[in-house]
Amino acid sequence: MTNKVSILLSTYNGEKYLNEQLESLYSQSYKNFEIIARDDGSIDNTLDILKSYDITMVEMKNNLGAKGSFGYLLDYAIENTYSEYFMFCDQDDIWEKDKIAKTLAKMQDMEKEYGDISLLVHTDLKVVDEDLN
Repeated sequence: MTNKVSILLSTYNGEKYLNEQLESLYSQSYKNFEIIARDDGSIDNTLDILKSYDITMVEMKNNLGAKGSFGYLLDYAIENTYSEYFMFCDQDDIWEKDKIAKTLAKMQDMEKEYGDISLLVHTDLKVVDEDLN
């Protein structure tokens, strides 16, 4: 059995890029994941987009900012999922199709090397403009 991953997504007025981000998540080669999202009070169509996907929504009305929102999402996921692995994504990210698989493999390699301690893995990124150039 493969390990379940919880992907934590915080949004705020992200309608311009959100569909493409979510499609990149659902196109992953690694399939045993869930998306848990929390919106910071968007006034555009962000909530409608999120609700059109199979996503666990954490409802809150107040704006916590990115740091507070991701902290809240992590606390929620720890308490409400069986996942041992958590990955954070921004609403304007686009993930390469093997990002979850590669990142999870690195996490598991590091666990073997460092034992039973909390670990944080960062991945490379490519900065692009709104046209992905």
